[in-house]
Amino acid sequence: MHFFNAMLFKEPELNKTWLLTSNELNSEPAGFSDTVLALKQLVLIKQQIKTKDFSKINSDFIFSALEQLNKFQFNQALIQSVRKQVVLNNNATQFVKTLNFNTLCPKDKNNQKAKIISNVFQKFYLKEIQPYQAQLTGYLETLQPLYNELWFNENISSPQINNLVKMGSTSNLLNLLKSSAKNHVIWWQSFYKTCEISPI
Repeated sequence: MHFFNAMLFKEPELNKTWLLTSNELNSEPAGFSDTVLALKQLVLIKQQIKTKDFSKINSDFIFSALEQLNKFQFNQALIQSVRKQVVLNNNATQFVKTLNFNTLCPKDKNNQKAKIISNVFQKFYLKEIQPYQAQLTGYLETLQPLYNELWFNENISSPQINNLVKMGSTSNLLNLLKSSAKNHVIWWQSFYKTCEISPI
């Protein structure tokens, strides 16, 4: 098991997973299904090593999995995209919290400022950012359990990686993304209720 775990951090295809990159996923990325298959192959091999079922291990699967991971580098781009979206959500939420509802939508006065703010929210958040974040969430819901199987609580895993992959943890990638988006949307719900305008 030691050598398999060492491979998770020494093979460039796997080591890149947790390194910072400038690559992010676009709205139609390639390689998701190949990445899922590759990680499932590695998880299966890890389970076979744990159960000492060595006769069933096909070393060709390791090489084909690494080849697919290297070809698309989907994991690294996904993790970078999620980290960036969490930061953007948190920064946007901090910014909108500085806005004063009394200024945006004073009682018995014109709501023009509130309508402009609402249009910005609709155009950028609802039409562009929210669908992209939903896509990232979908990818993570599939991949997070595989990341957990491969990296969580291994003696070569750092506490930071453990936090990002631990299932059910509030600090794992999936929950960080969901909670940052939820906090942002909560402000907007309060905005629409206070200003008495429709989000659509």
